Amino acid sequence: MRAAILLAGGRGARLGGVDKASLTQHGRTLLKHWIEALSVRGAEEIVVVGPEHLKDQVSMLPYASKEPGGGGDPYVRERPNVTVVREEPAYGGPAAAVYAGMQALQAQTGHVLLLAVDVVDPGPLLNWLLDQAAGSGAEAVVPLDWEGRDQFLSSAVPVQALREQMLGLDAQTVEGGRVRTLLAPIPHRRPVMPAHLGKDVDRPEDARRLGVNLP
Repeated sequence: MRAAILLAGGRGARLGGVDKASLTQHGRTLLKHWIEALSVRGAEEIVVVGPEHLKDQVSMLPYASKEPGGGGDPYVRERPNVTVVREEPAYGGPAAAVYAGMQALQAQTGHVLLLAVDVVDPGPLLNWLLDQAAGSGAEAVVPLDWEGRDQFLSSAVPVQALREQMLGLDAQTVEGGRVRTLLAPIPHRRPVMPAHLGKDVDRPEDARRLGVNLP
């Protein structure tokens, strides 16, 4: 896995307008949980799509912590390239955020993971998603949750196929659009995601259940 686009710029309206990326769980921000989980799984490039102030948070993140042979996550040998960009206009929706992320992404081959920062416990989700992507060839992996809903922001998509979908588009045409529209023409598999994966923080009751601290 070389690349990931992490969406972190939503309004958090159901949580009173909070910045979800900066919410904490177990003493670390949700953004830090994601960057660390991606780093130890070999991400070379991570594009975070969110507000400008996340650049300060990213710049202070340590990435490598585990030694080889120590169990758990593998050792991180190199710090990934992490970029923070903003969709135009701000709060232009998830399709606009994916478009902005792809404009910043340097990777040209392999799969890119499309992810959401408000999903907690990213490690097990990434393990499962990467296993699915490893056998997908030129297809995308767009999981279904246990209720049969597409999880477009827990997906793995061939970089070149997604770039082809972006041809002829611009920030204005994708504003307010859905990620489904970008991914639907790309051949994809739809494995069912295990029920314990992909839990996200959308409402205060989610935060209480998942151990996420609200301001």
